[in-house]
Amino acid sequence: MMSKSLKVVMSFFFVTLLALASAWSPAAKASSTLLNGEYGIQFSVLKDGTDQVSMMNQYVDTSAKLHVRDGKKYAHVTLKNSSWMPWFKVEQNGSLQDVKVISEDPSADKRVVEFEVEGDLASKINAQIRVDIDMLNYHNTYKVQLKFDPSTLVEVNVPKPDPTPKPDPTPKPDPTPKPDPTPKPDPTPKPEVTPKPEVTPKPEVTPKPNVTPKPDPTPKPEVTPKPDPTLNSKLDPKALKDGKYTVDYKVLKDKTDQVSMMNQYVISPAVLQVKGGKKYAQITLKNSSWITWFQVEQNGKLVDAKVVSEDKAKDTRVVEFEVTGELVDKVNARIKVDIPHLNYHNTYDVQVKFDATTLKAFNGTTPPTSDKPSFDRSGDEKKETPKAVEVKGENPKTADSSQITLYAGLFVASILGLGWKFRTKRL
Repeated sequence: MMSKSLKVVMSFFFVTLLALASAWSPAAKASSTLLNGEYGIQFSVLKDGTDQVSMMNQYVDTSAKLHVRDGKKYAHVTLKNSSWMPWFKVEQNGSLQDVKVISEDPSADKRVVEFEVEGDLASKINAQIRVDIDMLNYHNTYKVQLKFDPSTLVEVNVPKPDPTPKPDPTPKPDPTPKPDPTPKPDPTPKPEVTPKPEVTPKPEVTPKPNVTPKPDPTPKPEVTPKPDPTLNSKLDPKALKDGKYTVDYKVLKDKTDQVSMMNQYVISPAVLQVKGGKKYAQITLKNSSWITWFQVEQNGKLVDAKVVSEDKAKDTRVVEFEVTGELVDKVNARIKVDIPHLNYHNTYDVQVKFDATTLKAFNGTTPPTSDKPSFDRSGDEKKETPKAVEVKGENPKTADSSQITLYAGLFVASILGLGWKFRTKRL
């Protein structure tokens, strides 16, 4: 009969084997041979030499595509805020190499890059990313590591190999055709019948003359539609009728005619709605998550603009405020900008200036988005002094502890402890 101590030892042995099997499973999946095709996989951007997520992780789409061609693996990664990243390099054969640009979308400020994954998918990949944000005078190079999660690997488009075709069976020989029977002789033809004489046709009847049609009555003249006064190309901004219009505008530095750097974070033209003789402007803010609040002057004091709609996927929102003065007058405004991951917090005093000469009737479509503007290095005068941006130094190296070593150590310790206990009882 098995002793109690031996049963305990065997239990620990099986538990340890199960733990080791679970630790090896991701590596086994990562090292398995993948068929040619397209896969989906999740990944993270980590601080160099650690398992901590880097701030650069928020500037990539963590759902990558993995393309396998002739046994080699190529990752497709999408960079967000692409205009901030002049270059992106990954380690290939021991040295950093520029990634290949697959596609670029300037309107969405994104680009897709490709690089080869040389080792197993479970291994970290060394990389460097350059970040230049001229408007914030922020310039830095980040040393990071890319870590794929093999457990998230899924097939997207992987052609299945064609099965080995079965050989065609040996065709059976055609049966010997039977000979045609001897044809019978044609019967004696019957004598032809003499045709009857043709009947003389009757003379044609003279047709009646056509009746002259009566002339059509005189057509009624077409009614000329009355012109819509709101469609006039030259609208009087001081005498606008109720309705919707579009009008171009700019965001200027406070009390100047110089364009503010905040002008690149709005979309022109605006929608101007006239209701009961009052004018309400609707403008679209880009990078909405950075703009904590947007205020305009109403009756001598700053008040929050009304949020009409928000699109978190595009990071935009539409705000509305009343234009209390004439359309040609500047509107005082204040904008709060907060970018926590860059330690950037600032308030901008600006003025919104509408261009009354561009006033048009609203055609029912969304105003076009402007192209991605270049950053203004000079910026505006600010109400707060921005905190200094900390330049990242090299991260301390931390060795990754192995799960296998940990479980093996626990297993040895348990065996020694039980052996000592068993020996003591015997003594």
